[in-house]
Amino acid sequence: MSLSRPNVFRVSGIPANSDAENSIQQDAEAFLFEFIQDKFQDHERGQIEPDIQIIPSCTVSSNTVNALVEFSPTEPEFLKEVLNNRESNLRTLKRVNGKRIIIYFDLHFAGLTQLYPTPPDQSVTVDIIAITGLGGHSYGSWRSRTGPEMWLRDFLFEDMPRCRTMTYGYSSQLLKRGVEKVEDYRRHFLEEIIIARDSEGLRQRPIVFICYSFGGIILAEALVHAKLTRDTNPDMEALSKATYGIFFLGVPHRGLWVDDMLDMLRAIHPNHPREELVKQLQVDSPSLKTQLDRFRNLCHDYELVSFYELGPTRELERDVASGRFGRSGQFRTAVTSESAMLQLPDSKEKKFGFPADHSDIAKFSERYSGPYKIAIRYLNIFEKDSQEVVRRRFGSS
Repeated sequence: MSLSRPNVFRVSGIPANSDAENSIQQDAEAFLFEFIQDKFQDHERGQIEPDIQIIPSCTVSSNTVNALVEFSPTEPEFLKEVLNNRESNLRTLKRVNGKRIIIYFDLHFAGLTQLYPTPPDQSVTVDIIAITGLGGHSYGSWRSRTGPEMWLRDFLFEDMPRCRTMTYGYSSQLLKRGVEKVEDYRRHFLEEIIIARDSEGLRQRPIVFICYSFGGIILAEALVHAKLTRDTNPDMEALSKATYGIFFLGVPHRGLWVDDMLDMLRAIHPNHPREELVKQLQVDSPSLKTQLDRFRNLCHDYELVSFYELGPTRELERDVASGRFGRSGQFRTAVTSESAMLQLPDSKEKKFGFPADHSDIAKFSERYSGPYKIAIRYLNIFEKDSQEVVRRRFGSS
């Protein structure tokens, strides 16, 4: 039986052995296809078909490319290790002309991942960077629940072909015993941005951010830090100048409902290390209030679009039989409209309600209707208008 929403694997470390863009794509795809076929068991050959899309690495100095791979009608046996532990990497070795080549397969999409190739004969106009939320997934959070569509990849490939569209992932599962705070996520995010824009031309390319929930808190923290340190840090100065537009999707600027999360963590362990991070995000959090005040004072250079949820979200509740927590509790608005908006004038912040719950507000399933029509309208405007504005900020002629 074919999977209606097949897993999408990220593959990295694929050699890029050609100077010509088209040849790199073809050679890398042929290399990976042969590599995967060699890993198939005898009964899988001819029965399982890999769908391979070669994509550039986000590391400027890399001599490798990446790929996004799906399998039909099911996944091969050699990837079961990754399927059973979705935060793992499968490292596989191949010798080519005596050289050891290590290929990595993962499902976690940690760090930055470009989602589609840009036309080789045209210059890239904008970097679009999407940041998922707390406990989210940098691919799955943006993917339709009812089909295979992932709008950042599938829709923007058609509608924004000259944009380098990337998604950013980070480890923030609630049940993990991590001790990260907002500032820790900010540091790692900024380092990924610096690596992906490690040349003068890239640093001066306009950026549009798309943030879902906690991802917007990370971005606000990052941009505040960039503004405060730009006089002594050239990378932060470049980030401040290059940032042009921001989409906020259900971002809890003034906090969100976290009582059910705290109840879950305390039920698991009375001093769960994730509790401190969750408390930073609760309504009337002092740290969020400070961050919001700072961000509102510096965001006058940015074009802002805020989406807020109009549908309720079920609370986390423990199942008596299994003992597991799931969203089967009472309905509640996770992030109120007041919290999801910066409360700036309409001329500065475009505001739109979205008839979805907190999880689905980042999932645009329809390309020709609904909130995607609004998003793509402003993305097109930002792509066009950002060129001259950002050029002037850098003093370029």
